[in-house]
Amino acid sequence: MGTFVVMAVILIAISGGIIYFLMKKGKIEDVNQNNIPDAIEDTIEKMEKFAKKVENVAETVAEKVENISDKVEKTTKRVAEKVENISDKVEKTTKRVAEKVENISDKVEKVTETVSDVSKSSIDKVKVAIQNVEKTTEKVAEKVVDTIQKVDVATDTTVELVEELFEKTEETAKNIAGNVTKRVKNKKPRNKNK
Repeated sequence: MGTFVVMAVILIAISGGIIYFLMKKGKIEDVNQNNIPDAIEDTIEKMEKFAKKVENVAETVAEKVENISDKVEKTTKRVAEKVENISDKVEKTTKRVAEKVENISDKVEKVTETVSDVSKSSIDKVKVAIQNVEKTTEKVAEKVVDTIQKVDVATDTTVELVEELFEKTEETAKNIAGNVTKRVKNKKPRNKNK
């Protein structure tokens, strides 16, 4: 290993001497006379510019991904709030319907009690009234069921839209990352001496 190090140092010293000699003869350009060949300085400058561009593109991508992430988070919160509001409304509607059904049931019970005191013709009228109450109760129940089904469909649609938004966001982020990678690969600095 020690021999290798000595050989490497000698080889570097000889190479440095040859380069220095060629620069003094004017075969290798060194316009600013700092004993560093211009080709090496140009390559270093290009690499620095390239690194800066890559850094700028990476910052832009990071900002865009953060913006998309914020928008997805806000949308998710809004959807959750709307689903919660719909759930609350369904619960309140169900309670109101139950109360109305209970009130109707109480009224039917009172009417039934009164029926025993009423004549036959009145009994027929009460039966019709009871039938009407039953029909109204059925209609109210059907409307409640219909409303619950509509809320269920709306909730499913909202969930599907959120899932679709997540998929599009993920696809957009992948596309941005792919485009950045392509830009970085396509903009590698070229060496003048090749």
